[in-house]
Amino acid sequence: MVIWLWSILLVLSQVHAQDSEPFGGLRFRAIPGVPGAQLKINDAGDLLVSKPGRIIRADGSEIDLGLHSDATAVAINNRGQVLVQQGDKMFLRQADGTLESRDYPGAFEVRGHALNDAGQIAGFARVFAGGHMVLWDETGTPSALPSLFSLNSHQLMAINGAGELAGGYSKGSGPYGVFRRTPDGFFREVGTAVRFPSIGLSDSGLLFFTHSYALGSVNTEIRANDGAVLYAARDTYIRPSGSTPLISSMSPNGRLFVGRLFPWGPDFVAEGCATEVTPRKADLPLEGGTIVLAVAAAQDCEWYYSGSRRRGDAEISLRIEPSQVPKLVHATVAGKDVVIRQGEGGCEYSLPGSAFLVPPAGGTVSVSIRTEPDCAWTAIAPSDSTVNPPSGFGPGEILLTIGPVQPSPLPYRSREFTIAGQRFIVVQRSRPEGL
Repeated sequence: MVIWLWSILLVLSQVHAQDSEPFGGLRFRAIPGVPGAQLKINDAGDLLVSKPGRIIRADGSEIDLGLHSDATAVAINNRGQVLVQQGDKMFLRQADGTLESRDYPGAFEVRGHALNDAGQIAGFARVFAGGHMVLWDETGTPSALPSLFSLNSHQLMAINGAGELAGGYSKGSGPYGVFRRTPDGFFREVGTAVRFPSIGLSDSGLLFFTHSYALGSVNTEIRANDGAVLYAARDTYIRPSGSTPLISSMSPNGRLFVGRLFPWGPDFVAEGCATEVTPRKADLPLEGGTIVLAVAAAQDCEWYYSGSRRRGDAEISLRIEPSQVPKLVHATVAGKDVVIRQGEGGCEYSLPGSAFLVPPAGGTVSVSIRTEPDCAWTAIAPSDSTVNPPSGFGPGEILLTIGPVQPSPLPYRSREFTIAGQRFIVVQRSRPEGL
């Protein structure tokens, strides 16, 4: 039975790998459960079982990783490398079975959370002065990454092949934030969770996060690179539906997911399934109106729109409220971006992130702005900073200049810029070292 299930899955994943259509929905398949273990998955459909550490290959065969009984297998990549945690120590198991230690100078606790195909590891190191988000390169050399957040509870949880990172941080007494960090240092908050979430990031920029709060709520979201919600599922412990997926891992290509249905199982593998939405573009007057959208999907393809999960073909009525100014309205339906142009004109602007961290000495930040060639924009700086140029048309680069920070007992100082109508925060450390 196991071999049969995984043979079917392998065929499906190979077929889907040839399909360049972006995420539309999920097709779920139950798999034999592994009690008490978390599962991770790679592009081939190989499953990594956390404890005892082993790999269940897509053809049903198994590989015993030969780990210590106290060790946990944390992540697997497409090269057969496995991230291993044993107590407060971290190791990278090579495909030939050798274990290589991954350390951080002066740390008494080192933890890895994610591994990409280059062998880079995203994780956390704790020293007596505090905690550090850490990126280990393919040679095992660690680099502490400055955190945008002054609170101590922040962790890197995901890394993709482009070097983009994702993680979570505590907002104090409130919920946890989910953030993304580009390789060149731009941060963007993309969601919130009641408890510290599981997070995954694909090579194409697809992101998922899942949280489970005992006696409270559970939540799973899959988001596009621009933050749009492509899929969401929510439930509670009070009257659970039994069909809410808690995702524990996503393959690097973003086409396979593995997890467990809340609250009793079974474990599942889900593959992305294609959807079609028509029309994808429409025009309406400023007075607004209603657009009827047709969704085409297979009967076993579960897709999401506006708080509900659906399967198969459907019609969606999209109501657009009146507006006094021209604008573009975006709606995400079955994983597809539907764009409604309301009135004549309307411009949108995109920045690489919403925040950036600079050292106490200050410096410059180059911010790329993306828009249509005939769209005008302005950039406004606080009184002790400058922008160049302060206005323009179309796509371009804006240079923000930040002076040195004055001595302060606070670890950070924030400066707020306005770029193309969007809030952009520059956070400046007031101390040379530490988070």
